[in-house]
Amino acid sequence: MPDIHLPIGTSSVHRLMACPASLSRSKLAPDSGSSGAADEGTLLHTVMENIYQHDMTAEEQVGETTYKDLVFTSEMLVDQIVPAIAATEKLLDMVDADELILEQFVQLIPAVAGGTLDMIAVSSDEKTILLNDYKFGYNGVDVENNKQILMAAASAATDPITKAVFAKAERFIGAITQPKVHGDTSPTWEFNKGHLAEFSINLGSAIAEADRDIPLAKSGAHCKYCRAAPFCDEKKLAARSALLLDKTQEADLVEALAIVDEVEAWAKDVKKTAHKLLEQGAEINSWKLVQKRATRRWADPAAVEDKIRKAKKIRLEQGFKMELKSPPQIEKLCKEIGYPFDRFSDLVTSVSSGTTLAPESDKRPAVGKQVIPDNLLALVAKT
Repeated sequence: MPDIHLPIGTSSVHRLMACPASLSRSKLAPDSGSSGAADEGTLLHTVMENIYQHDMTAEEQVGETTYKDLVFTSEMLVDQIVPAIAATEKLLDMVDADELILEQFVQLIPAVAGGTLDMIAVSSDEKTILLNDYKFGYNGVDVENNKQILMAAASAATDPITKAVFAKAERFIGAITQPKVHGDTSPTWEFNKGHLAEFSINLGSAIAEADRDIPLAKSGAHCKYCRAAPFCDEKKLAARSALLLDKTQEADLVEALAIVDEVEAWAKDVKKTAHKLLEQGAEINSWKLVQKRATRRWADPAAVEDKIRKAKKIRLEQGFKMELKSPPQIEKLCKEIGYPFDRFSDLVTSVSSGTTLAPESDKRPAVGKQVIPDNLLALVAKT
């Protein structure tokens, strides 16, 4: 994967367009580093790149392909890469792909705006272009009006490297391949050159706003992953406003639910940033790092196991714990060793752990309200 960073990239353009002030503020904020999930995503992107660009199989990369201290495992293969390959192949068949452009760095505005998209596929008649973006997290990403895809498409339509290919296209299809959310299928969104022209105009307006002495600042879901979020006055105001809402009043409760995820994410980011700064030697008034509560652990587990096996008064089942693995874990095992999981199918059931809050836009059906029988209502009324 190309390691080229521009002030305005495909992954940050949605934030710039929603909050132009984020561009200058992010430059001043310290880099909090990448998370474990982000590093795993980079590793899996590399695996997919090796498959489609270097003709490597996913299986031969197990234990071999690495990123930082992460190693590609058979579990990652089954969970993420197998469904990602299946979803990608469906997309390529859908557009009758004849040419693949993989991990190509393109620029909309040289040295300022551009980025890389995982896969650009051109149909055999050169009239359709597919832009496929891999996501390997649990948080679903919408494909419709996706700014990252639009940014990549607009950049590829402008950059001399890919401009000729995009000039012939009449339709564009954006796709998000996200195994943990969509399995082996990818949601798609069809757009045209009019969408790209509108996007470019809106991006230009956002860049002009960002260049002002006091650019527009706005908090929202787009603040996620913004370096400046922990220090942002708009985020602080949103958090303080939330404290004033009365959760016993329906109107306030609805308003609070609308911002609770945003405030929770901000609070988590504040703690993460403060922790990292203190680790690096910075001083934060009234705060310090301390050791977490110590828990007892075996200094030499192998020696303890040996002692338990030899102890006459301790039975093995008293010293060791073994439990049955879950259906998904057994299914993974079956795929790895080539054993048919369908022999367990009639023994599997799905049980919800309970209910959870979700916005009205969530695709899952709402849980019905509990109906109280009339005879019980009458009995309660009498008492």
